[in-house]
Amino acid sequence: MRTTTALRTALLAVAIGSAVLAGCSGTEDDSASDVTADPAPLDPVAAANQLTPEEILEMEQTNATDPRIIAEREAQPDTDKIDFTQQARLTDDGPVPATAVAILGEPFTFVNETADPVSIQFTNGGVGESYLTQTDLIAPGDTFDVVPDRAVSIKYAYAEQPDLTGQIQVETLTEAG
Repeated sequence: MRTTTALRTALLAVAIGSAVLAGCSGTEDDSASDVTADPAPLDPVAAANQLTPEEILEMEQTNATDPRIIAEREAQPDTDKIDFTQQARLTDDGPVPATAVAILGEPFTFVNETADPVSIQFTNGGVGESYLTQTDLIAPGDTFDVVPDRAVSIKYAYAEQPDLTGQIQVETLTEAG
């Protein structure tokens, strides 16, 4: 399954650019003996956590109009995509995106786009303060919100079709500074 997204690519580019700039901060007269340690390894997740909500929104808006990114997204089947979102569309072929990266403490919405009622079964434990393990039936066109209360990976399946599965990777969002 392809797990690349435009945001992860952008974050990796920012992390690599920062590492390159950090390595080029000396002068031409610096000697090799002045180098005392290797630079810290790149951590794209840590880089993502340093972005402000405004920076994330700007990247999403830029990515939405970049023809290369649009072409890459369109080439992937919808059910294989990973996306930074607070929503999963429940379709006849499975949830879209298959994996959502969501923000801790913010509502996550399931939208039923099928012709039949759907119930979501959380397969690796409960979600939210009430430790919900299964939703009520979500009528066609209706929505259901959950608020994740811890940074975890939440796996779920359609209760009526357990082979249709999805995942919510819940992450904390920290302010840069």
